[in-house]
Amino acid sequence: AKRLRLSTAKVAAHFQATQPRAVKVNRFQSTQSASAKYSPNLHPSPLRGELQRNYRKLRAAADSVGEDFFDSALSAT
Repeated sequence: AKRLRLSTAKVAAHFQATQPRAVKVNRFQSTQSASAKYSPNLHPSPLRGELQRNYRKLRAAADSVGEDFFDSALSAT
């Protein structure tokens, strides 16, 4: 057990020596900025509106044909 502990300490020391200090970021802060960066509400994609319009068209067609048809078509793909 003592030998293992010594090796892990060596590995930790090696990583602390080799890794640049700037890598250590507040984990919560980094996830926050990442979620803000990729949040669709903050940065609406030009494709997003098109997707929603196409979905609404499909939904309207499904309502005119019947819900069960739409569901079966979805499950068939």
